[in-house]
Amino acid sequence: MGEVLNYKDLPIVQRAFELVREVDIFVQLLPRTPQGRNVADQLFRAAASIGANVAEGRGRDTGREYVRYLRIARASANETDYWLHIAHDCQLVVDEDYDRMLKLTDECLRMLSAMIGKLKQSHETPLRETAEGYVTDNEDSKL
Repeated sequence: MGEVLNYKDLPIVQRAFELVREVDIFVQLLPRTPQGRNVADQLFRAAASIGANVAEGRGRDTGREYVRYLRIARASANETDYWLHIAHDCQLVVDEDYDRMLKLTDECLRMLSAMIGKLKQSHETPLRETAEGYVTDNEDSKL
């Protein structure tokens, strides 16, 4: 079994950082209309919340609390997905940028679901995961 990871070392947090960087670039280009500002605010908040909740949950001592924060992070990823669809449907984002952000969001969702499933399977009370054990369909997305 490998060493326990700091939250910054977790691939889910790294992927969430990547998503927030992409979202930040995108929202800065949105029109300064009420609709553009609303999408920008909501999308950035939701995307930033993914990694923030993983980090906060990582500081918890029990597996149940950590899983709870991972579920909140997954909910934020779903919200990010929703706002991306709104931006796309309102023609605020070009397909290439939309596809890139949506792919990152989907990767976050898969990684979070894998983490939650793995942690729920464990019967230990104090849970700390290691680098091994979490895989998505992308080989470089291992936790």
